[in-house]
Amino acid sequence: MIKASDIIKSYGETSVLSGLSLDIERGGIYGIAGRSGAGKSTLLRCLNGLEGYDSGSLIVDGVDVKNLSSKELRSFRKNIGMIFQHFSLLERLTVYENIALPLRCWKYKQSYIDKRVRELTEVIGIPDKINHKPRELSGGQKQRVAIGRALAMEPDILLCDEATSALDPRTAKTIISLLKEINSQLGITIVFVSHQMQVIKELCNDMAIIEHGRVAVAGSVDEVFSNQHAALTNLTGEDSFVTDDMTTIKVKLNGYDNGAIIPGLAAELGIDLIIRGNKDLTSDNLNEYIISYSEKNKEEVIGYLLAHDVVIEKYDNDYGKKGSIQSDAVYDPDIIMTQPGTV
Repeated sequence: MIKASDIIKSYGETSVLSGLSLDIERGGIYGIAGRSGAGKSTLLRCLNGLEGYDSGSLIVDGVDVKNLSSKELRSFRKNIGMIFQHFSLLERLTVYENIALPLRCWKYKQSYIDKRVRELTEVIGIPDKINHKPRELSGGQKQRVAIGRALAMEPDILLCDEATSALDPRTAKTIISLLKEINSQLGITIVFVSHQMQVIKELCNDMAIIEHGRVAVAGSVDEVFSNQHAALTNLTGEDSFVTDDMTTIKVKLNGYDNGAIIPGLAAELGIDLIIRGNKDLTSDNLNEYIISYSEKNKEEVIGYLLAHDVVIEKYDNDYGKKGSIQSDAVYDPDIIMTQPGTV
């Protein structure tokens, strides 16, 4: 659906995209994460043709964006909806008029506009607000109107630039649910840019993390979070408390209450641990955690884990992060399947 190859984009002497390559499949929800200034929003603007790029190739639904004329670009953008962080609604217009705006710009018949707008207010869940103005709406309702407007032209692609960042967590969850429904029911490919990693986890199927204008890691959301790639820890800062004298392992639990075993580890042993991971990172009751501990506590930690029928894996340290596990006589550092009471 979308294939970016070696995209380079600069503003004067400032390089924003530095050979970025990315593949996004049709019909999915793809997350793009990264720090401020990493190039996320610039990439979206290149995707919808609002920004040109210096070199490389960007194919969107079989079309090379760089080769489009001004007239072709205008037609191309009909197929791409866009949602922004701060809604970008026209305050003087009603909900109906805001959603109808792109249809009127393209001179659709009023009968079609009326039918389409009323359909969309049902889709976004605010048919009772159709004659209200933005000042009468909550933040979540405003974002729903923005989504309705983005869907007006029946696009195949929906680009979301920090679409939940201005919302409180509860409202953000409702917008996430709405986007999932839209993706499922309409088959629209969604590209979602955010620095909120929890939103990426809850919403997206696949993701990429951009660092310094390039893709540092890409894959399924489960893979990226479970493998704790250096780009993820750079973004979240979760390795900032891991010191040189600490060992880091990956622990997998199958069939146990994840709310008790690992969180109870530090309390039961009375030692300091750094524990990362959530039960929503994996599926089929297989739960993963990344645990860092001081070498002096190794026997206690490993003994506790072995007694609870877990899988212990080496924590891959290919990218020079602190806390890589070293081979020793207590367990195989690559992988061991354990049974209670065995070593």
